[in-house]
Amino acid sequence: MIPYVLTEEAEESCAQIRRALAAHLSEARRPVVPVGGRRLRAQRHDRTAEQREATLVRIMSITEAFCADRLLTEVEDDIRPRNQGALAQIWNTSSTAAVSSWSNQQKYYKEWLRVTAIDWGYINSLAIARNAITHGLGRLTRQQLLKRESNVSKLNSIDINVIQERIQITEANLRDIASRCVAHITSVDEKVSMRVRL
Repeated sequence: MIPYVLTEEAEESCAQIRRALAAHLSEARRPVVPVGGRRLRAQRHDRTAEQREATLVRIMSITEAFCADRLLTEVEDDIRPRNQGALAQIWNTSSTAAVSSWSNQQKYYKEWLRVTAIDWGYINSLAIARNAITHGLGRLTRQQLLKRESNVSKLNSIDINVIQERIQITEANLRDIASRCVAHITSVDEKVSMRVRL
C-alpha cells in the first residue's frame, strides 16, 4: 500500500507549528535581564509562562485555520454558486457558520464531507486551555467556572494542570501539544483526502 502524502497546505501548517515551538524553545533559553527592582526568579516565571501561553495560542490557531480551510476548500467547488445571487449569500452565510467554532467544524465535517473518523477529543480539551488564555488571561473564565469540574477534568486528561483557576503550561505540555496538533492536521488531511465522494 502506498503511504498517504500530505497536501501542501497540511505540510505548511505542520511546519508552522514546528517553527512556533522552535521559536518558543529558542526564546525560553535566552537569559533574563533583571528590570527594575523585581526579583529575577519571579520575572523569569512571568515571561516564560506568558511565552508558553502565547505559543499554545499560536499552535491552536494554526490547527484551527487548517481545519477550517480544509473543510471549506473541499466543498467550495461543488457548493459555491458562481453568481452573486441568493445562493451565493446562502453559501457565504453557511460557510462562515461552519467554521465559526470547533463544534461547528466537527458537525460539518460529518454532514458535508461524511468524515466521521476524526478524533476531536484532544482538540476540544485543548480549546478549553486556549480559551482560558485568550479570554481569561490564563485563568478559567467565568463561563468556564460554571462547569469547573468538567473543564478541569478535560484539561487534566491532556496533562494540563489548573492551580487556583490558572492554567499551568509546561515545556513538556508544549511539546506534546505541538506533536498532537501535527497529528490532528495529518489525520484530518488524510481522512478528507481518502473519503468516499458521493
